[in-house]
Amino acid sequence: MQFVKHIANKRIVSLTPLIDVVFILLIFFMLVSQYSRWSHIDVSTPAPSTNQQNQLNGTLLLRISETGNLDVAGTPTNLNGLVSVINLSLSENPDQVVLVKPAEKLPIQELITILDLLKQTGITNFSIIR
Repeated sequence: MQFVKHIANKRIVSLTPLIDVVFILLIFFMLVSQYSRWSHIDVSTPAPSTNQQNQLNGTLLLRISETGNLDVAGTPTNLNGLVSVINLSLSENPDQVVLVKPAEKLPIQELITILDLLKQTGITNFSIIR
């Protein structure tokens, strides 16, 4: 019995052009896609201490409402008033602690603006609380 090969009737599909097209598409999507740059803020948490109550004496409580209104120690103020209150408290106590309490739905950019302002005025010890 003799088997005859009928290769001439079958069409062979070459995968080489398909692989080339896939690599071209891969390169295209890699070049066109936008990579987002993530930035972060370093937050250091203090070590637990036994005399936390003594550390809270003389702290300033800064509340930020959802609309961006500021309240320092129960007194409504604006950004300029905040700077003057902080400068006054820094002249009395160079290690002034500020507790920042933002509203739940406050846009993060407004919180970052306030934190930058605190840093620019010389406050090095501030915490964000709930």
